[in-house]
Amino acid sequence: MPCLLSRRCSLPDKTTRSPTASLSTKFLQLETNNSLVGRDFFKYRTQKNGKNGEERQHTRNKHPNAPCHVTSAMRIVQRFARLVGIKKYVPLCVYRTVDGTVQYITANLIETTFRTAAARVYKLDPVRDKKYLQKWSAHSVRVGACVILHGMGFTDTQIQFLLRWTSNAFYVYLRNIAGLAHKQNRALDDLSAMPNFI
Repeated sequence: MPCLLSRRCSLPDKTTRSPTASLSTKFLQLETNNSLVGRDFFKYRTQKNGKNGEERQHTRNKHPNAPCHVTSAMRIVQRFARLVGIKKYVPLCVYRTVDGTVQYITANLIETTFRTAAARVYKLDPVRDKKYLQKWSAHSVRVGACVILHGMGFTDTQIQFLLRWTSNAFYVYLRNIAGLAHKQNRALDDLSAMPNFI
């Protein structure tokens, strides 16, 4: 799981990449939906694909009811500052346990959480259905994103770039989802409206 090394924010219409609110006290007091923060930059310290130190930009989603990377990132950074303090070179993903201790969110914790949720939702027995439950892991988020982007019509190149794959290995994760079947039906509908197509 990649560790987030740094986060920078810039104002919406700026073309410079200089940090304008980089983990300052003023920034940490901003509301997470504050429109002054129009984008963020994440640097991935280590990655499985070997592109260590890669930086990615995300822009604010202006749709009020849709997920927003910038808003989520601000929450993560503000929670980190509240629970850990301002520190460099420390993974940002932390949480407070029931007993009050601060722990890092790890791949094992994500895996356990996903498998527990899957067992409850699909009424699976953790012992009897152990092999089936192993399908859920920390990698499931990336696999799900791959399926969603493919279903929404993103190109292979876009999926590969957005999800940081260096090969077409993501093909194994593509699923035969209903959305693709609906797209096929729409294509056939459009085809039938064309006279003398054949």
